[in-house]
Amino acid sequence: MTREHEPDSENCEDEESRGFGALHHAFGADDATRRDSGSVGDAELPHGLPRADRAAARYELREEIGRGGMGRVVRGRDVDLMRDVAVKILDQRLAGNPDIARRLVEEAQIAGQLQHPGIVPVYEVGMLEDGRPFFAMKLVQGRTLKELLLARRDEADDRRRFLGIFEQICQAIAYAHDHGVLHRDLKPSNIMVGAFGEVQVMDWGVAKVVGGPDPHAEGVQTARSSDPAGASMSGSVIGTPAWMSPEQARGEIERQDARTDVFGLGAILCQILTGRAPYVASTQAAVHELAAAGDLEAAHACIRSAEADATVEELCVRCLSADQDDRPAHAGEVAFAITAHLVETEERGRRAELAAATAEARVRSERKARRVTIGAAALVVTALAFVVLLLVQKSAQRARSAEASRRAESAIGKAQQAAQRGELASTPEPKHWAAAVAAARRAVDLASAADADPQVLDKAQRLLLEYTEVEKTARAAAATLRKDAAMTRGLERIAELLTTTATRAQRDPRYAEAFRGYGIDVLALGDAEVADAIRKSAIASRLIQALDGWAYARRTGEIDGWRRLARIAARADDDVSRNRVRKAWVADDRATLAAEANASDVAERSARDLELLAVALLGVGEHATATRVLRVAHQAWPRDFGVLLLLGLQLLDEGESASPAELVRFFSEAIALRPKGWTGWLHLGWALHRVGDDDAALIAYRKAHDLGPDFFESQHSLSMHLARLGRYEEAMELARGLTEADPDNADAWYQVGLLELNLNVLDKAERAFIKAARLRRSWPQARVQLAVVRSRQKRPQDALTILRKVLAENPNNETALHNMIIDLYTVGRSQDALEACRRLIKVNPEHGRAAGFLGLMLLTQGDLTEAEIWIRRQLARRSEAPGWTLLGRCLFLQGKGPESRAAYEQAWLRTEEGSSARHAAQRGLKDARRLEEARRRLGRDASVESVLKDEPDPRATARLANGLGWRRLAAGLWRHVAEAKGATADDRIAAARAVVAWIASPDGGPPEEERDAWSRYARGLVDARLTTVRLSDPTADAGRYADLDVMLHGPGLAPARGSSFAVSPDERTAWLELFRATRRAADRARSPR
Repeated sequence: MTREHEPDSENCEDEESRGFGALHHAFGADDATRRDSGSVGDAELPHGLPRADRAAARYELREEIGRGGMGRVVRGRDVDLMRDVAVKILDQRLAGNPDIARRLVEEAQIAGQLQHPGIVPVYEVGMLEDGRPFFAMKLVQGRTLKELLLARRDEADDRRRFLGIFEQICQAIAYAHDHGVLHRDLKPSNIMVGAFGEVQVMDWGVAKVVGGPDPHAEGVQTARSSDPAGASMSGSVIGTPAWMSPEQARGEIERQDARTDVFGLGAILCQILTGRAPYVASTQAAVHELAAAGDLEAAHACIRSAEADATVEELCVRCLSADQDDRPAHAGEVAFAITAHLVETEERGRRAELAAATAEARVRSERKARRVTIGAAALVVTALAFVVLLLVQKSAQRARSAEASRRAESAIGKAQQAAQRGELASTPEPKHWAAAVAAARRAVDLASAADADPQVLDKAQRLLLEYTEVEKTARAAAATLRKDAAMTRGLERIAELLTTTATRAQRDPRYAEAFRGYGIDVLALGDAEVADAIRKSAIASRLIQALDGWAYARRTGEIDGWRRLARIAARADDDVSRNRVRKAWVADDRATLAAEANASDVAERSARDLELLAVALLGVGEHATATRVLRVAHQAWPRDFGVLLLLGLQLLDEGESASPAELVRFFSEAIALRPKGWTGWLHLGWALHRVGDDDAALIAYRKAHDLGPDFFESQHSLSMHLARLGRYEEAMELARGLTEADPDNADAWYQVGLLELNLNVLDKAERAFIKAARLRRSWPQARVQLAVVRSRQKRPQDALTILRKVLAENPNNETALHNMIIDLYTVGRSQDALEACRRLIKVNPEHGRAAGFLGLMLLTQGDLTEAEIWIRRQLARRSEAPGWTLLGRCLFLQGKGPESRAAYEQAWLRTEEGSSARHAAQRGLKDARRLEEARRRLGRDASVESVLKDEPDPRATARLANGLGWRRLAAGLWRHVAEAKGATADDRIAAARAVVAWIASPDGGPPEEERDAWSRYARGLVDARLTTVRLSDPTADAGRYADLDVMLHGPGLAPARGSSFAVSPDERTAWLELFRATRRAADRARSPR
């Protein structure tokens, strides 16, 4: 009975291991790809398929005899040729998926072109009436290898027969490999053993055409051979997990070759020897994990305990190597090895039979000799028989000797051929020499066992000794090459890491671990020992370059010992010019390094030499010269990855002076050279963000994360960019993952704190910043952000305490000064805030916000002229709406109506409709226009009554009078507003402020006889306001408003003495400060807790 792709359930019982589910998942045929029609359609299959009427007429479809991943197999009757056939039909559930349909047709095309006794022949391919493809093939009467293996009493039962079946499987797959076809799903259920012992490999549904090694073999062609779009995509997992190779389990399509099928052959041989598949677990997911990891220790242990011939066990273990390079290169090698074993087994059997026959003849002659009663005639007959027997044995011995010599000579020839392949290989290939040793050993066994020609035996023994030694040397050389290649790849990854802002914990130990793993413990050995070991290495140049990179990493990370590393590199390197650079670098000799950069031959130096010179210049702070050297290097070596990356990073560090287009170009060129390097994509993301293309930057950051998921920088940068885009939840998920992976990473906790702060989850942000600050006590930024949290929590005094401590340790910390200005202004200490502004400008005259802050503080203090100067300086740096609004207000208060209106118009142009900034600009424009109008129709000496008679909005006119500096009129108008029905608390404070401003004005204020009355009026308004504030917050501590009491009742203020207001600057400032503090206290009382 024909069986097609039966479900393998002995190891995996979940639903996904069953044929349809596994294949459906492997080919990506999900619900989104299904169609309602259930038809593939004519345009989606290769042209030339027989139409439905012809297929229906020729084949009678009968009962189902098997089911696989793509379809079902039914018994059919070919009415033209009057024979039974097997017909494979696409499953109805997959009828809407053109990719699956094409694969079924391709299976027929591949099997139909592979003309071999071990591959089931295909008769015809066509389509049914409903549009589903099918193909007809030979109906094999028999059982699957899986069924036969399960029927054994134990694993040793009939092993010789099963090894013969395995030999035929290998020969069929070797034929396929010669014609450029990989099967990719070898397992016992895909092997049919016919009733007459014929063996056929079934189910070529996931086969791949790759081109064969035999130039004389005709290649297999399919409908997709000329269509690159039809190729399997990297990442697709094709095969059955319990029998698949590690590269299949990891979806590495491009790495799959003949050795992938060799692993499948090894898996079948493993089941023959041990009764189990290579991977055994309770679920398919667990089996797949074992396969992807190449975890074969259990399988190898079972194989070696199978009590089989050592040659077969070793062959099985080699086939089941996790590393492709350790497997036989081709199914033909496996077929040769198993055939040699079977021949040797037969020879041993023949020799045993011959020994038994000889022993039996000896027994019979002895019996005859003891029969003394037999006559002379019998003695003569016996003597003659014995002579004849000796002659026959001698003749047979000569024949066996000649046959053994012939077979031994054949094995010697194969050994020499394998050795020739090993000699011609460009790199040490142990597999060729292993084949030569196996063939030579086979020749020795053949020549020794059957009295072959002694010269043949001697030749075989000499070759065996020679090839054994060469194999050992080749294996050692190959191991060294693999070790050097692994070290080179590891150093490249570390070098890329150094181009990021990775922490010391990520950078320095990686170098130490890499060298230690290579066998050179740099930190434990002496300088001379390390240098000598490096010089002896085949990759000495790469190791010396790594020492230079390690030294640079230590210097930038402020880790001791970088000079020692540079000195070791110089000791191991014979290049005079490079050592001159290292010597100057270690000595911080800028002059020598500058001379090297200006040398006439600098453009002729190698990329490595120029990179070292640039790194040394960066190490001594000569950034501009380093950039120039890297530009020279790029002109000379435009396709050097290291040069491109260093130049791009250096330009990135230069900030706004760098050309955005150059940044993107350099990093893009670096990616083109090394597309799987995660740092190139990371830097491209930075550059794209710099030029404002955040969507493209997100793609680059995601690619960096996919290629380097284990690196902090790739996850951290993606998280930060997602936060910039406002996608805080996604950013938070990545940041939380960083803290879980490394709970002691201060940067990760800091990122979590920033995200929680953006999400306004203040308690979690507080805990994250505290954690970051404890992990890195010398890092002020976490504490500065903790102060921001305290401010958001309405705890400005706590925030100020933290910021003072930070500034005590880092007096020039700009972020701390920036935040301190805001907090001081919030608690009403505008004079201290003003001083903090001046301090920030002294630290950094180019600070982006300092000038604006200073202008705001001066405006609050009433110093309008100097405030205007600083506000205009801020606008010269950043022409933004808030700055123009502030300038408009300043000009308004100076009575400069037209200029104020122009400033508000600039603010309006820079705002969006409906925004608070647009509303503020519109309000300012309205005030500016009213100011100009008031200047025309009012005068300084106008009476309150005359103004109120013509003014419907006295509050607005009072503000205008303030702006014009008409103190008397402003005080009168605000008093009218404060005493009118519906007056607010803010109106009364505004009235008190206007009265104080009039009393303290340089022009003398109210008449002497009215001064005390106006003072008592203002003080009464303030006292009432303080009482209201306290009553609105009875739970506040007693000293919360103590500063207001001091201002109001302190001994330095005239109101406390009952006298009139003085006009001294100190008293005037004190009163203005009082009103501002009172206003803020009221605002705090009104805001929800």
